[in-house]
Amino acid sequence: MINEELTEAQAKARAAEKALIADYQRTFGTEHGQRVFLDLMRMAGVDEICFDATSASNTGYMLGRRSLALRIKKFYEKKTEAETPQPVKTETGS
Repeated sequence: MINEELTEAQAKARAAEKALIADYQRTFGTEHGQRVFLDLMRMAGVDEICFDATSASNTGYMLGRRSLALRIKKFYEKKTEAETPQPVKTETGS
């Protein structure tokens, strides 16, 4: 019974994640969305160094900002199961 509940909960979580990924891809998949996506990545400093030797709090701020942008990027660029190549099953033998 516990395994069935866990499996059901996992299936719901997977479905929710797939829906969220699809939302990110629809949102940022347009020409306008691409411009916004690139602006968010730039503003979050994804390609910048986040360490500030003079301020631990500033380093933490920059890392948090970058972390959020990377989460957005991960969900936008994530492949769905339909797009992910599945291993080809081959028969072994002589």
